[in-house]
Amino acid sequence: MTWAGSVMAGAIAAVVTLAAQAPTLVLVSPGPDDYVSDRVLIEARVEPADQAAAVTGYVFYADGREVCRVEAPAPARCEWDAGAVVRAHQLRVVATRGDGGRLVATRRTKALEVSEQAAVRVVQVPAIVTDRNGGFVPGLPRDTFAISEDGVPQRIEHFSSEEAPLELVLALDISQSMEDALPALRRAVGEFVGRLPPHATVSLLAFNDEMFPIGQPADSIERRLEILGRLQPFGGTALYDVMTRGLADLTRGSGRRALVVFTDGEDQSSRATHAQVRTAVEASDVALYFVALGRGQEVDDLLDGMDALATISGGRVLRAERSGQVGQRFDDVLAELSHQYLIGYAPTNVKADGQWRKIDVRLSRRDLRVRARLGYRAPAP
Repeated sequence: MTWAGSVMAGAIAAVVTLAAQAPTLVLVSPGPDDYVSDRVLIEARVEPADQAAAVTGYVFYADGREVCRVEAPAPARCEWDAGAVVRAHQLRVVATRGDGGRLVATRRTKALEVSEQAAVRVVQVPAIVTDRNGGFVPGLPRDTFAISEDGVPQRIEHFSSEEAPLELVLALDISQSMEDALPALRRAVGEFVGRLPPHATVSLLAFNDEMFPIGQPADSIERRLEILGRLQPFGGTALYDVMTRGLADLTRGSGRRALVVFTDGEDQSSRATHAQVRTAVEASDVALYFVALGRGQEVDDLLDGMDALATISGGRVLRAERSGQVGQRFDDVLAELSHQYLIGYAPTNVKADGQWRKIDVRLSRRDLRVRARLGYRAPAP
């Protein structure tokens, strides 16, 4: 090769290298085959990752309208309400660089076909996967999972794990019997909230005979914990009422949702019945967790009733034999939520007949175990 040829080859190689390193903006979520409805996490990232430092901010658009602005170095994430109906949407994310340049990523989400009745919501199924020793198994791909409804295989339309939005309601018993345990509960809640991921939102709801939202949604978590610290225990326990309220607060939304109920006793003064709460759980896609202390973890009828409700939802009951174990039980809940998969599908059975639909989640790996939502109740006619 001549000297000129060598120079030319080197120049071409340099151009190819620069092109290979040129930054691009990738729309991570929703995926190209996802249906979206209710609250949706739009997430983008710059590739290669070392080029992200040059970005000063991101602007998110949905159907031509600006919905979020995020300043770097915060993650390129935006939570947007896509509405209750599954429709096609045009999403666009623009990243502005310090040198004035821009990177753009776009995606059009899918709409249900007319034959699928576009008003049908995507059914969301929270699932926990463990190995034979009970350890959590993260990072499984979508094709590890198969899902069926009433024995009919369903197509997985949405799949995510710990990066999905997380919305929580903590329902905290402040009845008279909680007098000795309340200081430990306050500490446990503070530590629990402090370890939640950045994309999590949490509401605090105290209850005895009545229900007391702790602070306003716009209040900082520090302010709400301060309010919790000033509450004094009194009254009885309206356990079913607070569960109904917590489920209603979490009814809408896309992403992982959980109701964590802490109590030390059985229901004493609710207007709602156990049967009504069960109906609300069956109609919801919220994972239900109970942390039971003292008498709450000693009364068999109460534990059986809580376990039945939690099992339907894919959640569980955790016992604290003494107040010093409350923090550990909240840690156990957080560990589960941090390893939770979320599977979404548009059911092939679109009848609004109010019937129970049984959900079965299976794994392609026989060495693993899955615990998931057992089913849901279809809308009433």
